[in-house]
Amino acid sequence: AMGTVTNTITVGSAPFGVSFIPNGSQAYYTTSSQVAIIDVAMGLVINTITAGTDNRSVAFTPDSSEAYVVASSTNAVFVVDVAMGSVTNTITVGTGPICIAMTPDGSQAYITTRISGDVSVIDVASKSVVATIAQGVLHHGIAITPDGSQAFVANEFTQNVAVIDIASGLVTNTITVG
Repeated sequence: AMGTVTNTITVGSAPFGVSFIPNGSQAYYTTSSQVAIIDVAMGLVINTITAGTDNRSVAFTPDSSEAYVVASSTNAVFVVDVAMGSVTNTITVGTGPICIAMTPDGSQAYITTRISGDVSVIDVASKSVVATIAQGVLHHGIAITPDGSQAFVANEFTQNVAVIDIASGLVTNTITVG
């Protein structure tokens, strides 16, 4: 029936974020101390991965080969090889990272940081931060346009959305929302 809970899956303490792998077969849930991987069809946790502390959000490469896990208290992004189910790289980012968005072509990941007040840009091929875009404090959500030309960053403290031009790495507009 519509609106009925059909299953409850225990994923660990303090679950925060969830993201589906692009092919839809698995869901990655972030918790305070791990990432729980759920087989969607079976409705079961099939693996857990330790990836820093205070894990917040996950983004996948378009080919579903890697997951990028944001760990807020660790100030890092952990790269998970989806096939192996284990962490293969750790990338240090700004202080208090919270959200992540992947460009549609999978070449870059953009990470908002609540405390250091910037957006860290990771080059997926080199697994390194290639740019840091100043943004102010207490920003959370980030989304990239389907054509990959802009990133929209939600800023809680200033109650606006900053628009970043992906090609230049510059904030080109600020939209008041509060």
